[in-house]
Amino acid sequence: MKKIVLVSLLVVGFSGVAVAGDYDISRDGNTRNGTLRQGTVMQAEVIDVRNVDIEPTRTAQATGTSIGAVTGAAIGSQMSKNNRIIGATLGGLLGGVAGNVTTDKITRSTAQELILKKDDGKLVTITQADSDLYVGAKVYIVESAGKLRIREIGSAGQ
Repeated sequence: MKKIVLVSLLVVGFSGVAVAGDYDISRDGNTRNGTLRQGTVMQAEVIDVRNVDIEPTRTAQATGTSIGAVTGAAIGSQMSKNNRIIGATLGGLLGGVAGNVTTDKITRSTAQELILKKDDGKLVTITQADSDLYVGAKVYIVESAGKLRIREIGSAGQ
């Protein structure tokens, strides 16, 4: 019984880790598809910045909830010898909620929504994690492999 509880807790704890890398909007991130490909670079100025929350994807939430529910049902069915169905049902419900909350806590992050004025005068908006840009910053908009990222001009060594 103790082994089932320990394994189940580990599974629920790591369920969020398994889905944590569901997206990449980092200013320093690059995908394997983005290497050794020509991209484009535009210059712009940051004219507005807003901090935003990046919510977990539906896939991440569903995975965490499912793993938690299955684990909770397994634990719950072992709790009561007389009412295994009730134990599994309650354990599944509580495990699903725990898996959902765990996934949300592990995968939720913050980012900056940037409004940029390109040199041609057009405005664009890009949301980027791991960003500490500010109004007035001169930036490069780097496009490679269909993805955009923003880098402050002169920040090559940072």
